Amino acid sequence: MFSPRVWLGGLCLALLGGCAQVPTAQLGAARFGYGQEVAESWKRQALMNVVRLRYNDAPAFLDVSAVVTSDSLSTRIQAGATAANTPADSKLDFGAGGTWTSAPTVTFSPISGERFSKRLLEPLPPTSVLLLVQAGWPIDLVWPTTVTTVNGLQGSRMGAPADPEFVALQQVLARMQRSSAVGFRVRQEEGREGVFMVLHRSTVPQAAEDLRTLRELLGLNPGASQFTLTQGELPRNDRELAINTRSMFELMQEMGLGVDIPPEHLRKARSMDEFGRTATNGSPPSHYRPMVSIRSGKTAPKDHYAAIQYKDYWFWIDDEDEQTKRLFTFLMILFSLSETSPPMNAPVLSISPAR
Repeated sequence: MFSPRVWLGGLCLALLGGCAQVPTAQLGAARFGYGQEVAESWKRQALMNVVRLRYNDAPAFLDVSAVVTSDSLSTRIQAGATAANTPADSKLDFGAGGTWTSAPTVTFSPISGERFSKRLLEPLPPTSVLLLVQAGWPIDLVWPTTVTTVNGLQGSRMGAPADPEFVALQQVLARMQRSSAVGFRVRQEEGREGVFMVLHRSTVPQAAEDLRTLRELLGLNPGASQFTLTQGELPRNDRELAINTRSMFELMQEMGLGVDIPPEHLRKARSMDEFGRTATNGSPPSHYRPMVSIRSGKTAPKDHYAAIQYKDYWFWIDDEDEQTKRLFTFLMILFSLSETSPPMNAPVLSISPAR
């Protein structure tokens, strides 16, 4: 005969085995864990392609289409009993064990064909650029990064300096944005070009002066407050705002000018310098200021925002380089904006539940 304590222990063990299930906390851990790794790999992939373009190498992109995990928890219970003439000599032996299994399945889809052309080679829509400004992104970041020309004024491009008027325009736009006395509104109607509207408080003297300067620099009608927004180099009339924007491919090439190429690679003509030279003869022009700073070295960096290994060298963005980190994060956002084609359907995966 067994004591009540022994029977109670065996009953609790049986109940625990029957109630075993995958803990709900695992859902949060898996979601944030995979999300963090996808974000980090996205940064490394972008950095790798910037470096590859600087080496005149073809870029390659893989999107993570799906991440599916199958988690299971199996339990094992064993018990044995020995009955004797007296309760003191009777024994009940029991034990338990469990196995946790996690089987992740990650699906990748390459960006190629028409999707590659639309996402990487087509210029960003001017409406998307101005909508970023309307949403509060600083013009000092958006304008020089995405715009190459506006109404004939040339921005900086592949090491060439921007027109003084382009720089003056950027300064005026930035001052207007910070003052909150002037507002921009962009409206895009389906099947039509966008409309760019300027709203301001006439009681603010500086706002009126900035608007006058803006119209003069762009050659816009002095009395108009609404302009047609179009993609192009030159406007057709004084009520049009013609903007040429960069493609993602061009933007990555521009960022590639900030890669610190090892002298050994320049000597062996494995890469050109930022001005198309294959050797370090002469110094860069005084006006040259790369968008970003991507360092290189033989050993892996200890502290970095993103790092990759390419051609036996490490290339990385310093975690304390706020300007480069800011522009690189902006590049990630522009990748999402450039996704104009319908997303590819991920393969349907059938996962049998664990038994």
